[in-house]
Amino acid sequence: MGNTKQMELAWYLYAGENRDNLVVGGAYPSWYCGDWETLDSPRDRGNWDTNPFIKQSVLWPYCGKSAAIWKSPSDRSTAIAPSNHVVPRTRSVSMNCWVNGGLTNTAGYVMYHKLSDMIDPGPAGTFVFLDEREDSINDGYFAVDMIGFPNPQMIGDYPARYHLNAAGIPFSDGHSEIHPWRVKETMPPLGANDMPLGVASPRNQDVAWLQQHSIRPVTATPIPPPPSLIH
Repeated sequence: MGNTKQMELAWYLYAGENRDNLVVGGAYPSWYCGDWETLDSPRDRGNWDTNPFIKQSVLWPYCGKSAAIWKSPSDRSTAIAPSNHVVPRTRSVSMNCWVNGGLTNTAGYVMYHKLSDMIDPGPAGTFVFLDEREDSINDGYFAVDMIGFPNPQMIGDYPARYHLNAAGIPFSDGHSEIHPWRVKETMPPLGANDMPLGVASPRNQDVAWLQQHSIRPVTATPIPPPPSLIH
């Protein structure tokens, strides 16, 4: 939880120095400058080399220039360097896709681009980072599929469960929680290859929790101003 909390602090400091604008989650330059890296391709550069990806991140100056906080100590996944040595993989942390994540299919939702956009579910209810399963990671952001909200239909990406089937999750207001996963479909056995993503999982309460802590549908009813602004 300490690593993801430090990542959230770097994320927050970046916004504070950039006119409230959130770091981009899925385009270059972004919070993570890699493109694709997958466990079934352990030689992919993003799996073993921090220099052109993590160290080129716009968050690098804000995270104490520490590559260690980009990965859970409990993630034992490995990569293969050009020397053919097996080395620890560089990253387990992914960013919520709705926090300026670069999604293209956002029908019915408005992505957060600024801290001030986070009205519903609000800063205390919007998660920023989490550890993604080692065989689910394929880009910089964690996909929360909102289809069916508030009755989920599908798993987008899979969260990691390195801590007794739980994960440390930081929120945009700065607090962190240890959240337990409860549904077996959210926690299938680790495989040798990439997990199939976008899998049907109706009424999955883990997906429901992720949906509830990501974004809300656009409504036609305007949000009233605070009472102090009503004349």
